[in-house]
Amino acid sequence: MLTLDIVASDLLTLQALNAARLKEAGAVDATFVTKAINEQPLNLGQGIWLSDSAEGNLRSAIAVSRAAKCF
Repeated sequence: MLTLDIVASDLLTLQALNAARLKEAGAVDATFVTKAINEQPLNLGQGIWLSDSAEGNLRSAIAVSRAAKCF
């Protein structure tokens, strides 16, 4: 799942969007969403952040989003 040009002013907005999209797709449950939003994401560098949880995974999936403007 790829979403570009999201109107967001912070990283939490992108985390919540991606977690919700994964839940809507049936790839994760509410536990994953809670953990992914509440835990600090990993900075991979160059504006790339990784949010994940070892709990609540139902099947393999990835959601990627990019903010319309850098923050």
